[in-house]
Amino acid sequence: MLTYYKKYSNLTLAFVPEKGEKSIVKKKIKIALGTTSQHKLSAVLDACASLGLDVDVVGYKVSSRINEQPVGVGEGVEGSYNRAQEAYSQSGGESYCVGIESVIVFDLDGKSFVFDIAFIVIIAPGGEIVAKATTPGVMFPDDAFRVAKKRGFDTTTVGSVIAEQCGGNGTDPHAILTEGRVTRTETLVAGLIIALKQIDFEI
Repeated sequence: MLTYYKKYSNLTLAFVPEKGEKSIVKKKIKIALGTTSQHKLSAVLDACASLGLDVDVVGYKVSSRINEQPVGVGEGVEGSYNRAQEAYSQSGGESYCVGIESVIVFDLDGKSFVFDIAFIVIIAPGGEIVAKATTPGVMFPDDAFRVAKKRGFDTTTVGSVIAEQCGGNGTDPHAILTEGRVTRTETLVAGLIIALKQIDFEI
């Protein structure tokens, strides 16, 4: 059976040209994102596009209620959940609500190991957590981590220190460190695809 699609601003209509069958109306998937970060907004749109999802995405200014520079798994989990929950509250509970929190995970006592990953939580309409994931990580310089720690993670991110030391945009230290070969948005897209694939969207 062939199905023909025609897109409009708010709806995608599926016309099924077979006798006795009704046409199907597919509404766009509403996504509320717990941030107004351009990197994260772009990542959500790119991830959804790669999966063929027709979406409306709205970013909400929320508080993660953790440090400016989150450190460790605990803050990653807490921050991503808080962002998703606040997006859920602000959007009225009718959207899939996404919380993304980037954190530094490190071990300086044994082998020197400092890298940045993001935790992702998605809450469905109705309030149930339906997906959790992480992004791939990128190694960060030990010295930038130590400088940010000395200044205080409540006000200083490792990314901002990397930008001071190397130049570039402090919100995308991944691009700075890899000379543009890997961007922050790319790592976020990879994690979001894993998260979104866990959901059976009823559309």
